[in-house]
Amino acid sequence: MTLNLAVIGAGFMSQLAHIPNFSRIKDCKIIALCDKRKRLGKMVAEKYHIPYFYENYLDIVDRSDIDAAVVIVNDEMHAPISIDFLKSGKHVFVEKPMATNINDGEEMVSTARKTGVKLMIAYMKR
Repeated sequence: MTLNLAVIGAGFMSQLAHIPNFSRIKDCKIIALCDKRKRLGKMVAEKYHIPYFYENYLDIVDRSDIDAAVVIVNDEMHAPISIDFLKSGKHVFVEKPMATNINDGEEMVSTARKTGVKLMIAYMKR
């Protein structure tokens, strides 16, 4: 089974670590990239052969061919973007910090539990 990913954010950490590393996983395919910076996003999508580019993550949330989202954006957007993907039944891998306040963090965990999907915070070097 192949895990189809949407990567939200095409900045430094996406290019340095997340996109190259997820691309190396045999049963993992990045099929969509989203970034509000159109020029940067299209360049990164082309460089890594990601077939679909979006400027608004809401255009990806309900795609039935996406299994999980990798959220690598500004800290204050971690919670709202993650919650939208969790509500749509998608697994979420989000960069640290998971949220900028405890209420948002608790809502993320609660939403993941309600929908039965996985929520993972990127603390792999801690």
